[in-house]
Amino acid sequence: MRQILFLPFAVLFFTLCLASLSLADIYRYTDEQGMIVFNRQGVPPQYVDKGYEVFNEQGRVIKTVPRADARRNQADASRTGTPRE
Repeated sequence: MRQILFLPFAVLFFTLCLASLSLADIYRYTDEQGMIVFNRQGVPPQYVDKGYEVFNEQGRVIKTVPRADARRNQADASRTGTPRE
């Protein structure tokens, strides 16, 4: 009796796990050799400052994170009203 009850729950759990994996975002960044890398697990810390893009399952860019120096320039410009040289 326990096996009969366990099987539907196991199938449901497995299906939900697969569905959550397929809904993961895809990250695109450039590594130290200049190669473009696509990864579902995120951007490694050493590449975050170089900027990256996040894609949805349809391949559309849903978020763009600029390079760290560009983010600093944007922050400085918003504070002072002029871009930093």
